[in-house]
Amino acid sequence: MTEFAAIEINSVGIVNYISIPSSIFWKDILPAKGENLLYHWKESVNEQIKEFVEEIFNSSNQIKRPISINSHTFNCTAFRSSSDKATICWEIDYRATHQSIENVKNIRMGLVNFAFENSNTAIHFVNKDGSFYDFNNALNSMLGYTREEFFKLTIFDINPTINEEYWQKVWKDLKENGARTVLAKQMKKDGSLIDIELKSILINYDGFELNCAFINDITERKKLEESLKLVDFAFRNTSIPMHFLKEDGQVFDCNHAACNLLGYTREEYLSLPVFQLNENITIDFYNRDWETLTETSNRVLNFKITKKNKELIDCE
Repeated sequence: MTEFAAIEINSVGIVNYISIPSSIFWKDILPAKGENLLYHWKESVNEQIKEFVEEIFNSSNQIKRPISINSHTFNCTAFRSSSDKATICWEIDYRATHQSIENVKNIRMGLVNFAFENSNTAIHFVNKDGSFYDFNNALNSMLGYTREEFFKLTIFDINPTINEEYWQKVWKDLKENGARTVLAKQMKKDGSLIDIELKSILINYDGFELNCAFINDITERKKLEESLKLVDFAFRNTSIPMHFLKEDGQVFDCNHAACNLLGYTREEYLSLPVFQLNENITIDFYNRDWETLTETSNRVLNFKITKKNKELIDCE
């Protein structure tokens, strides 16, 4: 069984980066970050490495070479990523590292479990009957339960809109489509509801199925969206004519009152530059005014605007 490790070095052999598998599985063979690749092994090996590194930095092509370390041969592929950096990929046989496949699997499972438990994203695994198979600390924190309390719950306890019939439809949908993303609400321990975005996939391992879901609390995002909708409604429907201009003088947006005042449809208004609304506004004037606004945030001007029918009206 083979695995690939990756190391980035500079032109004098110092290791700038080493991939996680490399640093864990082959720490007894490969150098660590900050060490010098050229002087890591005994002299005979170091000579091989020096020749290899020299060849890498003298070529713009991908270089392949077998490297013998501790009576084992590794197939190495390298390429120069810049004038002073190169990446070397090592194809390594687990037997050469004196580690059993079972040991490597255990290390990997430990890494996966650590990532699961410490992820900032709430994650849970749910059985077909709605009971929880496992969940991480982020989910406990989000909903306010202890781990012991959460194991006594089902998916129906934290999602008031789901019943067993609907849950079976969700399960069927996942089996047919593989994944789904929905917006929903979840109930916290104190009874309050939060808005969530839930992305779920169905995992099938040797016939054992689990619903794996990633949950993000979007309550504040929803509040912001509702506030923006209210602001947009007020802008569109106020009796005060308003428009937004871009830095180049083009109209970015306008409200109904502005369209009615000047006699344009919305589509016509949005196609206008400000210079067409007022012939006295030149590009130089507008650029100076833009700079002033960026410094002062507000400015009051009195000027004339040309309506669609060429009538001039006084505006503030």
